[in-house]
Amino acid sequence: MAEMSEVRGFLLEMKISLGLRELRFVERDKNIASMAEIGILQRDVPGILRTVQASDYCEGPLDDDKGQNKSWWVFGPEHEGETLYVKVCLVRKNGSQVECLSFHKAERPLIYPFRS
Repeated sequence: MAEMSEVRGFLLEMKISLGLRELRFVERDKNIASMAEIGILQRDVPGILRTVQASDYCEGPLDDDKGQNKSWWVFGPEHEGETLYVKVCLVRKNGSQVECLSFHKAERPLIYPFRS
């Protein structure tokens, strides 16, 4: 588990990166189907990611399970009454770019270490 300062640092870098570079969104069937169900378009995702707060943190950084040099962070923000499962990383090539692997309704209760 990360410290609160690490989570805040990641979120700051993520939000700056979203302002500078286009989001790399992994178009998985699960993401697309869930987004359609709750009325979110892919172009809405960066704006929703900008609203994520440290209190939405669930876990990470996690090593990439495919052996790539990526560290994944999981957040569970609320959006229009739905809890989302969001898994993102920063790809650091010629600056930082946000990659979003998971963006769908949470399928199980999430644990929020920094919520009271």
